[in-house]
Amino acid sequence: MLGPEGGFMDRSRVRRIVFWVAASLALVGCDDEVDETAEEAIEEPSEPAAEPVAPLELHEWGLISERLGEEERVATRRAPARSIDWGSFGVGATVGGEGIGESVGISGSLRMRSGGKPVVYAHLPDGVDERAFELEVRVPGGQVVEHWPRVAEGQPEALRWTARAHRGECGERRYPEPGDPACQTPDDFCEAALAPADSETEDGACLEVGGASFDYLFYRAGMPPTPLPLAITRAEDGGLRIKHRGEVAIPGRLIHVRRGATRAASVFRLLDPPAPGTTATLTPLPDAPADAPDAARALHEDAAALGLSADEVDAFGRAWDVELLGRRAEGSETAQQTPFPPSLATPAEALLYWMPPAELDAHLALVPSEDVVLKRAILVRVGLEYAEAGEGGDD
Repeated sequence: MLGPEGGFMDRSRVRRIVFWVAASLALVGCDDEVDETAEEAIEEPSEPAAEPVAPLELHEWGLISERLGEEERVATRRAPARSIDWGSFGVGATVGGEGIGESVGISGSLRMRSGGKPVVYAHLPDGVDERAFELEVRVPGGQVVEHWPRVAEGQPEALRWTARAHRGECGERRYPEPGDPACQTPDDFCEAALAPADSETEDGACLEVGGASFDYLFYRAGMPPTPLPLAITRAEDGGLRIKHRGEVAIPGRLIHVRRGATRAASVFRLLDPPAPGTTATLTPLPDAPADAPDAARALHEDAAALGLSADEVDAFGRAWDVELLGRRAEGSETAQQTPFPPSLATPAEALLYWMPPAELDAHLALVPSEDVVLKRAILVRVGLEYAEAGEGGDD
């Protein structure tokens, strides 16, 4: 290679020039890469992800009552005997005797059942003082016989409450009276007016509907005879065969009870329910109590496991413990003064179990607005044996 004066450069100098040229080119390339990387790193700041909204909880308790071997079913807390004008339901003429839950013929095939007092409470999440929500009640193939607070006319198949749940003091609660429009029911009975304060709790949110304050939402429904999970038959020896025809496990325990004048005179048996698709066989209950389990405690524990608060479990107990299990002692509780119809007569022997919440919508569907969690505790009482006519009420 020629030098600047026309001479040849030595090889070492050529190598140095080539090295510095290559190094310069490499640095230029690195600068380009750095610039490109810097350009890629300069981006618009992304919006922070929205935090999930803590859900409002709605808690429901109630009872479904049916008789062994009959297509008669009632979901209720309490109800007196009345003659039902089922024609006002638009489902045909009354068939059979009188009282809630008696048969109703529809083209000679369908039997309608009457329903009663499920109650629904609201619980706000921590740190939230108020929240609006909606709750729709649907009775597939049936009607809502009465409800409170009243938001619909007549006996619709579905209704919707729009409510605001809030913390703090609740205004004066108002309940209907027998002459109110809300009490004009097909069976001439207003369950919403029957000892409503007994179902109030201290731990739930106050509910405002239409500018008025309420402790809970209430509805009573007439249901068609959609099969319940357990099919129960009486064996020849007086025992029971219990077939689980549903697809979801029964929560809690079964309680087999023969009800005496007091709880000490009652006979109880606690057992695990059969798994779906299986059948359990029970021997007859003994004639006298022996080492009786605490059935009330078991009932309350299972209700709590389904999601009820302590106050709600107590409210359920005030409504049902005496009717289901007998008095704690003679004179310890006031006897039920309202006579029951045949469909709600207190059975001398019964089987109690909790409905799987996942299967309740086939009978009584609750459809809440978004960001609402439902916790439902609905007990089934299957009457197995009854006292003579006229002796079916409280002992």
